[in-house]
Amino acid sequence: MATTTHDILLANAAVKTLNFQNSYPGALKGGKIPKEDILDILQQQGCVELRYYFALDNTTNTNAIHIILCGVNAEGNDILPIVGREAKLKDNAWPCPPHCGSANELNHI
Repeated sequence: MATTTHDILLANAAVKTLNFQNSYPGALKGGKIPKEDILDILQQQGCVELRYYFALDNTTNTNAIHIILCGVNAEGNDILPIVGREAKLKDNAWPCPPHCGSANELNHI
């Protein structure tokens, strides 16, 4: 696995979030996930990364975008629950809005 930085400058992040928010004006802007939930996934045996999947509860409200989080092993495969093995999946981040915090360059409120 190649080592790559995923850092982004605030100015670039602000442009990208604004692009999304302008393209999907009725959609959620984002969400927040408790540290404990992230650690719950990362502390699974063999977990080296997180993967997210965009998700919808149904196809009638396509602006209610959210993410599903799962662990990823060293081979790049999702760590999923199968017979004989538990695995942690996370859903339902605290949505923004209303959980956006104060107005800033990313949430554009």
